[in-house]
Amino acid sequence: MATLPKVDVVTIGAGWTAGILAQQLTAAGVQVVSLEQGPYRHTETNFAHPVIHNELRFQVRRDMMVDLQDETWTWRPNPSAVSLPMRQYG
Repeated sequence: MATLPKVDVVTIGAGWTAGILAQQLTAAGVQVVSLEQGPYRHTETNFAHPVIHNELRFQVRRDMMVDLQDETWTWRPNPSAVSLPMRQYG
């Protein structure tokens, strides 16, 4: 098992909220690492104009989304409720 250096904060996901949070924390001198699911994606090669506008691939077939048949997400409406599986997006 790999041993990684210790940091002050770890965010799960690196979207808008985590990015803003990481920027604010690093500006204050806090060490931040963000963990993101899936393979590494680079802005130029993965999101170039011909690729990003592929509506069939990304919006209809949901290519960048987790396949709920392979990995079921769960949710609970409040902390005391039973965790229920998500069967579809939306």
